[in-house]
Amino acid sequence: MFTLQTTAREYKGAQTNLRKIFGGFLLSPPTDISVRHSYREGELLAMVLWENTIEKRFDGLQTVINLIIKDEKVRRSENSEIQKTVSIAYDNAEEKFSSADLPWNTNFTLQSAVGDQRGPESISMKLFSDLDLSPPEDISVTPEVVDEALNTVVSWINPNVFEDMTGPPVKMKLWDNTEDGKMKV
Repeated sequence: MFTLQTTAREYKGAQTNLRKIFGGFLLSPPTDISVRHSYREGELLAMVLWENTIEKRFDGLQTVINLIIKDEKVRRSENSEIQKTVSIAYDNAEEKFSSADLPWNTNFTLQSAVGDQRGPESISMKLFSDLDLSPPEDISVTPEVVDEALNTVVSWINPNVFEDMTGPPVKMKLWDNTEDGKMKV
């Protein structure tokens, strides 16, 4: 903040109103935000990508990622959120997150910042929970006899394949009939 005032020795003129030094600079939020998922070494990964909108870069300019974790154990009438903040250099336009570190229901927003001054936030987006974990499709069960033993080949199409051709594993449960006619895993 600053003011201006004309002076001549001990005589002082009127002082201007208080003004912000960088008051006219808009810290616009990133745009074209997307999330790409992959599955590596037992972890679901989310790569957040965006376009920065401030053309002239300067020292101290950064992107802030606000991670909003909604507490699923709290009643819906109570709004309980945990917020974590990640600050990264403005020249970067991507950041990776793992489901091993963040819960399924994590949302995020992006904003530009300089020091402790932040611009407006982007719209809130889901980090993981927008994924459709549909069950396998076109399931086929084919009995075969191999070396005089009856076998079954079970095949399916996994609809949960990401752009990089990875995807979460499909879990198969085998059930067995017990002597009393009940099913057990």
